[in-house]
Amino acid sequence: MQVKLDDTVVYEITDTDMLLLEDEIPSEILIDDIKRRLNWVITHKLEVRWEDFKKEWVCKMMNDPKNKSIPSNKETFINSVVTRSDYKNRTQRDVASNTTIIS
Repeated sequence: MQVKLDDTVVYEITDTDMLLLEDEIPSEILIDDIKRRLNWVITHKLEVRWEDFKKEWVCKMMNDPKNKSIPSNKETFINSVVTRSDYKNRTQRDVASNTTIIS
């Protein structure tokens, strides 16, 4: 079984791996269980990132005298932050601090 993202295989579960998983998870629900677990990992990462992002930027926006409002809608909030002149994404922060990214 392959897990793909944009047609790129990001993880491959071998037949042997499937047998190992079937030792714990009933085979009739195994595929659904794998999907559920993958969904949880991504959803959880996004939830944690959202809470940290919101905490950081609500504080910055409240302390910015030029800022007039803080959007309550998640999408609007994120877009208002990433379009600010003082916003830098992870790559930009790493470049600014001369951090080497190891892949």
